[in-house]
Amino acid sequence: MLTVAINLNPLNRFDGYYLLVAGTGINNLRERSFGFYANLLRREEIEEAAENRWVLATYAPLSILYTVWVVSYLASLLGNWVLRIWSF
Repeated sequence: MLTVAINLNPLNRFDGYYLLVAGTGINNLRERSFGFYANLLRREEIEEAAENRWVLATYAPLSILYTVWVVSYLASLLGNWVLRIWSF
């Protein structure tokens, strides 16, 4: 069941990501979303269609937050394991 949940999560490049790409019609969603923010920071013109901008503006921050959460969770598990093994 956990494998299904991980695969259907659209914030990683697994099945859920490709379902989101198919549903929105935005190819290379991850790259384009991060490129959207790169263009904003460089104050360059946004060359994306207006109807796609909300998807692009939403995807990158959610992807970053999810990645930070996963890494933090794994670091917490590792830290707890080390403390338990070394009896700190």
